[in-house]
Amino acid sequence: MVCIPETHIVDGILSVADETEASDIFIGATRVMRRRGFRKPFSVELIERNPGYHIHIIKSISRDTPKSAKTRTAFSGGWPRLIVVLLIGGALTAVCSMLIPDDGHRLVAFVYLLYISISALYLRASHVFFIAALSALAWNFLFIAPKFTFAVDRGEEVFLLVMYFVNAAIIGALTTRLRKNESNLISRSRKLYSLYGLARDLGKANTPGESIDAAEKRISDFFGTPVMIDRSEGTIDRKENRKTGDQDFAMSATELIRLSLARHEYQRLVESAKLNAETDRLYGIMLNLVSHELRTPFTLLSARLPV
Repeated sequence: MVCIPETHIVDGILSVADETEASDIFIGATRVMRRRGFRKPFSVELIERNPGYHIHIIKSISRDTPKSAKTRTAFSGGWPRLIVVLLIGGALTAVCSMLIPDDGHRLVAFVYLLYISISALYLRASHVFFIAALSALAWNFLFIAPKFTFAVDRGEEVFLLVMYFVNAAIIGALTTRLRKNESNLISRSRKLYSLYGLARDLGKANTPGESIDAAEKRISDFFGTPVMIDRSEGTIDRKENRKTGDQDFAMSATELIRLSLARHEYQRLVESAKLNAETDRLYGIMLNLVSHELRTPFTLLSARLPV
């Protein structure tokens, strides 16, 4: 794997392109990163510094991506989901205010808790805490007497309000953690499946070229973008990837490719050693035949010559 500092990604891509005499550069679409000195995507900088290459920016979902991962891309970011959840919460509040009687504020609390638990399946943790705080304020303002004010007359209601917020925050945090663990399990199973397929394809390959072609296809399917593999070293050239999980997959795939290339090299050395041994054997046989053919006339001549 080619490892370069993040601040020199464009220089590394152009250097590899110059060394391989490439005419096209395929990169994955990236978001603007403002951390660590990034003020714009490196793809934009690459286009600005383009010395004559055809640059292709690709954004797609791998064929091996689980169905759940594909459906969650309907909302690309957290804010669209938050807006949808807030609209649903507003509609739920209107329905509760119309259907639940004045003394049913405890029932509204359970409805809100269910709403937060479901919302946590689609929102990040910070948004879940925001929804919990907003629902606590709405519950106090609209359903706890005296209504349409944030003042609470009885200490029991204050305790219920505090406990509601704490329970809502805990439920939201736990649900968010479960969703994250589920996502990690899906990602891990996808990586294992891809690595298993890669190992199987490399095992079926009979030549180094077949191994590289099979690895490029399998890894490109995993990343969703074309991947180039150095045929001399078996390293993956995909420097736009900065996710830790993807780096782990790339490192594991690189080791499998190197092992496959080492296997082919070992087979080549074994075949070369067998060929050399057979050549030496044939050379020895030929030398013995020539020596015998040369000794026979000399023996006859020496036998007829007088001592």
